[in-house]
Amino acid sequence: MFQEKDENGEGKRVFLSLRNLATFKQAPYLIRGLVKLMPKLTLVIEEGPDNLILKRDLERNGIITNLNYKLKSSDLTCELDYDNGGIRSFSKDVLTFSIDPLKFEKRRLLSQEEISNLKEEYKIREKEKVVLGGSFHESDIRFLKKSVYEILNKDENVKFILVPRYIDSINENFYFMGEGKENARNKKVMIVNKEGVLDNLYSICDIALLGNTFGQGKFYDGQNPLEPAFYGKRIISGCNYAGWNLEAFLGLKKSGLLKVIFDEENMGREILSKPDKKILQASCEKAQEFIKSQQGMENAYARIVQKVLYNELTEKEEEFLSSSQSYDSIKEHFK
Repeated sequence: MFQEKDENGEGKRVFLSLRNLATFKQAPYLIRGLVKLMPKLTLVIEEGPDNLILKRDLERNGIITNLNYKLKSSDLTCELDYDNGGIRSFSKDVLTFSIDPLKFEKRRLLSQEEISNLKEEYKIREKEKVVLGGSFHESDIRFLKKSVYEILNKDENVKFILVPRYIDSINENFYFMGEGKENARNKKVMIVNKEGVLDNLYSICDIALLGNTFGQGKFYDGQNPLEPAFYGKRIISGCNYAGWNLEAFLGLKKSGLLKVIFDEENMGREILSKPDKKILQASCEKAQEFIKSQQGMENAYARIVQKVLYNELTEKEEEFLSSSQSYDSIKEHFK
């Protein structure tokens, strides 16, 4: 990629507007693209509790950047937000990017040693089949609890780890096996009450259940299915999948790694099933090929930011950015 010497970001400031934990989790990949293209760029961000997770993920992925928490002014604001599109809104002052395409980007996964340590921390025994419910809502819990007892009666080696979507929403519906709030970690159903740990926990599970896709909830969006897919884990989703992460959901479903179930009986059958190893391996390979094919948006986003900062957008590019576009077309336009 050709880059002028005076376009390395020196003297330029970009304010990153991160609205929630999900945007903090994907921010490192936008930042990686920005600092790769403009290594002297200053990134401005507000102080907040989720910055600890951002710093952790930056360090884990070896991303070195100049984050500033004190500056009050910037040349451009970059917002990250939910959506299935690539670019939510565009102006010369504010760019709003969807986080969904960033979820495909390459990231450092836990090493075998780190996974072993995590299993020890969560008291996972060697023969246990771990079923992880990620970002679970009450509707997911109500759906799951109908089949949990039957599953545990048929296979004593199954262990459920449930991570609620909102920590402050944990109530008696989550503690349906009598674990209590102390929740000893050798229990068959464990409730995790920590934020920012779900992506790591996928490394120790055998099956991932996608939260906010089961039962009868008010709103459905579906948890990010790419986090377990990066580790090659079997994924089970309810039939109420819509909204965010749709591109990932459809691609992983096509690969065979993600299965959709429609009732409690199918939930139990799928969890207790023992898939053919060759078929599962083929599904994993297809899933990885799909994920890799979708990567590259961090570079496209960074190129857009650079062009806006240096007033280099053509009229055609401005027109292009002002309308809804596919991931592939955005990446093609801003290589």
